[in-house]
Amino acid sequence: MDERPCRDKLRIDDSGKRTQIVDCPLLAVCPAQAAVRRVPTAQVWVATPAALLASRAEPATYKTQWVIPAQHELDLLVADEADQVMTQFDKQFMHHEPLTSPDGWSSRIALAWHEGLARTWYRPMAERQGLRYQQYAAYHAAALAGLLPLLMRLLTEGQEGEGAGSELLGEVTADGPFSGHTLLMRLARAMHGITSRVEEQQQSHLWERAEEYFHTHFARLVEDPFGTPPPGLKLLVDTMTSGYDTESSAEEVAQDWLTHHIPEGMPHPGERLAEFARVLVAGCWSARITNTVFELSHMQESLRSLMGAEDTNNMLAHQPKPELLALVPEQPMGNMMALQWTRNPKQDRGSLDLLWLRGVGRWLLYHLHDLLACEGVEGPHVLLSSATSYNPLSARYHIDILPTLILREPPDCADAIRKSRLYFRPRRRPGHERGIYVSGAGGRGARQAAVRAMTDAVCTPDPGAAHSLLEQVLEGCDPDRRRALFVALSTEDAATSAHYMNTRTGVRAVHVVPDRQAPGLYGLNHRRISAFPRTDAQVMAAAEGSAGRGHNMLNEHGVAAIQAIFYLARLHPPPTDLSFPLAVLNAQAMQRLLNPILCDDPDADAANEMRKLAFGARATWSTMMGRPLNFRAMKEDYLRHAFVADQGASLYQTTGRGLRGNVPVQVYLLDAAFAPRAADPRDTAPDTDRTSVLVACRDLTRQMLADPGPTADPRARLNHQIHTAVWGLLGHLLDTIDWG
Repeated sequence: MDERPCRDKLRIDDSGKRTQIVDCPLLAVCPAQAAVRRVPTAQVWVATPAALLASRAEPATYKTQWVIPAQHELDLLVADEADQVMTQFDKQFMHHEPLTSPDGWSSRIALAWHEGLARTWYRPMAERQGLRYQQYAAYHAAALAGLLPLLMRLLTEGQEGEGAGSELLGEVTADGPFSGHTLLMRLARAMHGITSRVEEQQQSHLWERAEEYFHTHFARLVEDPFGTPPPGLKLLVDTMTSGYDTESSAEEVAQDWLTHHIPEGMPHPGERLAEFARVLVAGCWSARITNTVFELSHMQESLRSLMGAEDTNNMLAHQPKPELLALVPEQPMGNMMALQWTRNPKQDRGSLDLLWLRGVGRWLLYHLHDLLACEGVEGPHVLLSSATSYNPLSARYHIDILPTLILREPPDCADAIRKSRLYFRPRRRPGHERGIYVSGAGGRGARQAAVRAMTDAVCTPDPGAAHSLLEQVLEGCDPDRRRALFVALSTEDAATSAHYMNTRTGVRAVHVVPDRQAPGLYGLNHRRISAFPRTDAQVMAAAEGSAGRGHNMLNEHGVAAIQAIFYLARLHPPPTDLSFPLAVLNAQAMQRLLNPILCDDPDADAANEMRKLAFGARATWSTMMGRPLNFRAMKEDYLRHAFVADQGASLYQTTGRGLRGNVPVQVYLLDAAFAPRAADPRDTAPDTDRTSVLVACRDLTRQMLADPGPTADPRARLNHQIHTAVWGLLGHLLDTIDWG
């Protein structure tokens, strides 16, 4: 068996109506369970953040996760790298549920329903709740049958991925998560001739008109997809959901509607009319899918009582644990949903997944000491430790608790950082005269080509040069520290770079592979990163974050073996990475939870404040869903500041891999995307905080470290001292960048 039948695996057939599921009777003597049996008497428990919230506590007389017995049993709980723990807690409440993959939620829910009907002789159909469930199950199946052909059409016609720009539906779904709202909003903008993904000053009036167009015609389709549709769109909805053959298809009706609702002063869409019609139909189906998932999941309890099912929680196989959902506050805008279409690059098919934001996960970190206080349980003392978790502008790293103790770096360490340098050295090759762009290369194939070009530009000499950049840098390093770290955007990019070095250059390299994967010819599993100095490789290539913390790579003298770090790409999460939007939403929600609006003031309007809070959160969600995460395209200051602050913290953490043992490190920033104007020899204009993430990070750090002056209030002075202690050395690195 692939999995031992230890718990909840053995079934006892006692010829009753229900089959009893039990644990293995040998758990008390099984050698594989020896460590579990020692837990009650152990003095120290070591756990990962995910295990605290997801792993079942054993041994126990009731089903629960480790975070609950920790409230009863522990005297002290230490959360090291607390900002990373906070991120893990947030992710635990981002419910990612495959809908249409093999054994996806949609098929499981249909199978459970029909098997239950057969088992109970269709008795639930006589109940109002049973009829309602059947109705929404039919709605859900119809919505999938309507949307999936539109998405699969993109695959068969080659419109997804790298070529998605010619089809609006493919463009939106390739950008990342989407919803009915984002599809119809993008349609409204396209109808007004807006092609850019960020609002430009000269088109601001068109953006306003597009938003008004959306609210006039489409908002009701999204907000209440099963309510009465707007009069003008009733024919379209009736055609989409008709139980009989109609004279025209839904796409034909949509084309006719769009033709009669061209915005004033805008030209006819022409050849793009059919394309726009598909987006209109897809937006309607998408809104119906998310709504039906929400309704069906909330009818699980009534389904269990109607059918006598033992447990229906497994229908949402990837949801957070129900007992934790009962504790954690919801998001201010409610439980928001989005869809994600993931194409299988090797086969003409894809998977439609649901993304459901179920709660403010980081709230648990703030309440590890009093999680069960309402039940009279006195929780443990909690110590949160981190070197990068106090920056109010950061969404991913900031913990909004005033530090009570700061451990300052030793003087030798501070001197090592002051001797360290950031170098901006954009690489060029034929076809890349303006500099090689890895971040933003556009499409998987183009990015892999850019990674190979960048690796070649670092590892082979420039025309007329005797040595490559890598050789020159390593020659200047200490003899016992001549190792380099190449930082890429993804595990795939790191593997591409390492393979190129080993097969096309004389450089020996390894690349970091997740622990769950076989390392392969040039791979090094993540848990073995510390063994890199003992290999014969000169370079280790790793995805950004893989080597950022948790592992030290030391030489035989006990100092960092890596003296040179090369950033092949500007730090930038991929479009499908929801960690940044998730962090922003949770940071905003946590800020409101820590600073609630008190309604004891007679003039306070609690309902209005709640509407404003929900509207703001929904605006953030809508801003991020269906729009590619792009630094230069971020218009909102709070998003830009959060993004830049997060990238600065990540850069600082990775730089720390070369500082262990109080020795300096050299960091080379090679991607032209770091500072596009400085990279282009023909561009004489300086980079600004709008064009360069480096300039933006430097300016933001300067603002944070600025002395508030002697007249500032005590809290401002205290914050200045904390920021100086935590971020002062990063400020020095950014202020002393060598621009070449």
